[in-house]
Amino acid sequence: MKGKAVILSALLVGISTPARADNLQNAAYSALAAANALDLHSTFRAIHSGGGTEGNPLLTTSHPAAAIAEKAAMLGAVVWMGERIRTHGHPKAAKIVVWVLAGTTAGIAAHNYALAR
Repeated sequence: MKGKAVILSALLVGISTPARADNLQNAAYSALAAANALDLHSTFRAIHSGGGTEGNPLLTTSHPAAAIAEKAAMLGAVVWMGERIRTHGHPKAAKIVVWVLAGTTAGIAAHNYALAR
């Protein structure tokens, strides 16, 4: 599963950095992609250790490939939303929204890893 998480991270970072966004916005998208990869890895680790279950009703499957696809689709929606906010005159708000989501997702991943112990 560790190898899949690394591949997922690279894939999500690659698809989540729009060419016209500035460096801080791209960093936010990359942080969000990495946090989502960690969340997915930690969720499967917690589930397989018997310490937890998936609490997100949008992730409807326990199959790794399907879960990766669902996570990528959700990440794509967030990137689209962030770019829409940014290109409609609110670049600071776009950065704040994406950074907050990245931090929240990283916190969820940390919680999942604690459940997997």
